[in-house]
Amino acid sequence: MTIGKLMKPKHDPTGTDATPNLTLKPKIPPAMLGSVIRSVSFLVFLLIFAVGFTLTLGKDKTALWILLALAVFIVMLLINLFFTFMTLKRTEYIFFDDRIEYYEGFLTRIKKIVPLYKITDVGMRKGWFIDAIFNT
Repeated sequence: MTIGKLMKPKHDPTGTDATPNLTLKPKIPPAMLGSVIRSVSFLVFLLIFAVGFTLTLGKDKTALWILLALAVFIVMLLINLFFTFMTLKRTEYIFFDDRIEYYEGFLTRIKKIVPLYKITDVGMRKGWFIDAIFNT
């Protein structure tokens, strides 16, 4: 045995010595579609409300405040979509022989390790509309 050389055990108990069997990443367009539809439908509702409110009150400063509120909402919507996109882009599922590792997060990285013996039930939901469009 040489001095200064670290000996690695034959089996790493954390499982980092194994090679993954399968690595999956979510498809970004189908995953973001729900968020986009909810945000755009809320934006359309706000626009209809703003136009009706402005026509009812006339041409005073109320219309300016409503347009300012809509601009703030659109900026917040774009920030939300950006963070959703980046979180989905960094999400990853790694399957090993004895465990599943799950990584997610954009600003903070979250790692979850689930041993296979703790998994008792697996379910899958598949919708026809989004699956037909994006072939998922």
